[in-house]
Amino acid sequence: MAEHNFIEPSAVREAMGVPRQMLLAKITASGLDFLESDGGLGAILNVVTVRFEAETLRALLSEKIQAANIPQADKDTLLSKLQTFSSDILKAIIVKLIEKGIEKPEQLAKLVEMIWKM
Repeated sequence: MAEHNFIEPSAVREAMGVPRQMLLAKITASGLDFLESDGGLGAILNVVTVRFEAETLRALLSEKIQAANIPQADKDTLLSKLQTFSSDILKAIIVKLIEKGIEKPEQLAKLVEMIWKM
């Protein structure tokens, strides 16, 4: 527990030939958060926000359209429409894609595993 900063040892006994013993310890803020069922204050403070610029989303979607196994005329139409989308529409598309990924957890798991290996 001390190695994870959940407690701070305050009294330790060390003797030759005897394993080290912690006699007194004080719980830390991290330790209290760990005990909370909702993650405590750490769950609130350690939130990570991910933001994508509209052009980054557009480039990502364009790349996937180009790689799609569909007729070139359809690709051209999709790419043309993609250029007209506002940032809000692009964000909505990405949210829908994420939702679709979550609906098929086995595919989401494969994606996470693939990214993890990179």
